Amino acid sequence: MILLGLVLIVPNARWVNEFENIRDYQWPSMFALPLNVIAILFVLTLANLLLRRSAPRWALSQAELLVLYSMLAVGSVIAGYSFVPLMLAWSVAPLARATVENGWEDLFLHLFPNWLVLKDERAVTTLLTGESSFWQASILKAWAAPLAGWTLFLLCFIGAMACVAVLVRRRWADEERLTFPVVKLPFELTRPDSGLLRNRLLWLGFGLSSMSALLSGLNVFYPAIPAIPKFLFFLGEYFQNPPWDAIGGPYTLPIRVHPWLVGFGMLMPQEVLFSYWFFFWFIQLQRVAVAALGWQLTPDFPYVPSQIGGAILAFAPAIIWSSRAYLKGVWRQAWGRPGGIDDSGEAISYRAALIGMLVCVSVMLGLLRVAGLSPWLGLAVLGIYFAFALTANRVRAEIGGPTNGVGLLYHDQLLVGMFGPAAFRPQDLALLSLTSWWGTAYQDPTPHQIEGLRLAQLGRFNMRKMLIALMLAAVVGIPAAYATLLGPIYKAGADTARSQFGIDHLNSASLTSYSRLQDWLSVGARSNPESSYQLVAMGGGFAFSLLLYALRARYLWWPFHPLGFVMAGSTWWASLFWPSIFVAWLTKSLLFRYGGRKTYVASLPLFFGFMLGDALMGGVWNIYGGIRNVFVFSVWD
Repeated sequence: MILLGLVLIVPNARWVNEFENIRDYQWPSMFALPLNVIAILFVLTLANLLLRRSAPRWALSQAELLVLYSMLAVGSVIAGYSFVPLMLAWSVAPLARATVENGWEDLFLHLFPNWLVLKDERAVTTLLTGESSFWQASILKAWAAPLAGWTLFLLCFIGAMACVAVLVRRRWADEERLTFPVVKLPFELTRPDSGLLRNRLLWLGFGLSSMSALLSGLNVFYPAIPAIPKFLFFLGEYFQNPPWDAIGGPYTLPIRVHPWLVGFGMLMPQEVLFSYWFFFWFIQLQRVAVAALGWQLTPDFPYVPSQIGGAILAFAPAIIWSSRAYLKGVWRQAWGRPGGIDDSGEAISYRAALIGMLVCVSVMLGLLRVAGLSPWLGLAVLGIYFAFALTANRVRAEIGGPTNGVGLLYHDQLLVGMFGPAAFRPQDLALLSLTSWWGTAYQDPTPHQIEGLRLAQLGRFNMRKMLIALMLAAVVGIPAAYATLLGPIYKAGADTARSQFGIDHLNSASLTSYSRLQDWLSVGARSNPESSYQLVAMGGGFAFSLLLYALRARYLWWPFHPLGFVMAGSTWWASLFWPSIFVAWLTKSLLFRYGGRKTYVASLPLFFGFMLGDALMGGVWNIYGGIRNVFVFSVWD
């Protein structure tokens, strides 16, 4: 079954890359519940039912189906919009976006190591213009060193977080009893005795959401066919006068209800749903207050991304501090001391997990040092990166999502803002910029690892086999992502009308990280006041997050969840998703108030149907658009 999963990773990566990174208008892997994988799992589950009746020997077990789901989920995120594609863009942009005017070739191209940045002019030029082939010997030779260097780095990161997943699984799943909302649908869908596929509410929800998506998709080609409008209306139209225009505009704050997201929201904790939409409007009112009081020191004030970045950084120490007694027991068990926590049921022993994590992190530090980054900066960068990843894993275990990441946090901005560009060597500044794509990557495959272990626990099958399958998925998924993106890009051209890779990814790298690097390396460059304002905003977000965390731990009635604040301000998705989250919160509140938990549980198949209908019909429209090479309706945006 692991072999089948490895085989399916390649066409799945091709599907994801085509729509997320080449056409750039549908992004199924960006969400905590990867709807493309749910569609595949749904089809496999239905086919498996037929096999159980006609050829039982060939039918798949629940364990096999869940291993397939987990492997494809990891592969999807690796190939998705903001993981491997961002890394490739940051590796190409220094030469691809170098011009006579900006002088990047002379200013900083030489500061990057050849094994992390593509410096072959022909390989870069043909990538931009297209009508070429990635599989030419000269192109492959040019890419060999950068791809090998980044592959080793990414595998070490994923391996280290797999070890972290082993270390925290018992604490999160058994002691704190976190709900792991993302795993509920795949687990119930594949459980033979659940009766989910015989539940009428499931098919009612499936019919409603799939029919809505079908009509909306047909409406794209045949406008006479009635369909629910993509956006019911734009709330921003009512906020066009000062100071309310700080949040409004003719085409802002769209009101749209996504059936799949309402369904997913029903699996999220109620206080998180409330906090999500509450803090979304809390953030908007910050902007209104700033405009009303005339505090617009810069166009980006009050620096919401910096506030969220600070809030994210607060979670890692809070998680570690609240788990200190547990981690002490893990440490004792790892080294055979009295008072340890039994690890016999884990995928690997705690000792192996600690050693594996240490080895992976050491290799990552070694690679950064060989690249030329100062040792203390290597520790700082990886500390921020792993704090970011730990928070992403916690978000998924505790609240589920709905998106796959937790926000944006540029470590280059943070560190240079703290100390000023003059405190760093030019090579340090260059490598901080090169690795800053991590902070842009609001996709992270590692939460699927701890979710995979949770699925193995729920299904009562071997966690070690699941962990092996997940790591093999990463080993195959990374080169599959390279091949299924670079192959089509070299044919279409990153800067042509047939691809959005140049517009989105390469321009993102040049307009953010490398433009800042240009400023930092320019003669006479100094820290600007905006950096100080951003640091203050980050500090405020850090303190606010810790305050929410402490109040929630002390008072059971406290309604505001700190993760709700993080998710509400983390990405632009919040402006699209808050209406669906509000509907889910209202529906769940009414069900509990007037029907109790029993009614809520009985209604879940309806909402599972919403997710399955959108997932399957979204996949159908994806495939149709790919075959016909036309723009199709998207259930995801």
